[in-house]
Amino acid sequence: MLSATPRRVFVLFAALLCSATPSRATAESAPAAESVPASVKVTAQLSSRTSLRVSNDLLQFEVVYPTQPVMVSVGFAAGARTFPDGAVLLSFEMVEHVRGIDGLPHGGATLTLMNEDGGTLTEVKPGVPTTARHWVGSGLRTGHLVLALRAETAGRYMVPIRVTLSAP
Repeated sequence: MLSATPRRVFVLFAALLCSATPSRATAESAPAAESVPASVKVTAQLSSRTSLRVSNDLLQFEVVYPTQPVMVSVGFAAGARTFPDGAVLLSFEMVEHVRGIDGLPHGGATLTLMNEDGGTLTEVKPGVPTTARHWVGSGLRTGHLVLALRAETAGRYMVPIRVTLSAP
């Protein structure tokens, strides 16, 4: 089944072909020329489109009890127009290491991403994209990415993030 844009291209092309056919000769005009069949090669490139909105690109954590992780969530609205069986990936990435509120890196902190099933955690490393969600086909998906920070010492921490959406 063709989506709306390829259908429009096809209808426009068919209309152009129909309008390009010779008109019928009338009795007063010159004799009609013989029609000659011809073939026309048409090439169209279709590509996917994506749009993404996220609620935050800088995570802030307030660790009060170092033995307990602190949770935050990032809301997203991800739209994709792709082929019916096209994979769509929502990726999450820490842009740099976890930093204290003073801006200095904090090596003893770890950030984990809770997977869609709600029970599996994936440790996130700086500069390494992690698949946060995936689905097949076009549509708008909304939701939250839930992240947990575990730090060895109490304090305020910041994590710059990048969330990307891709479709083939």
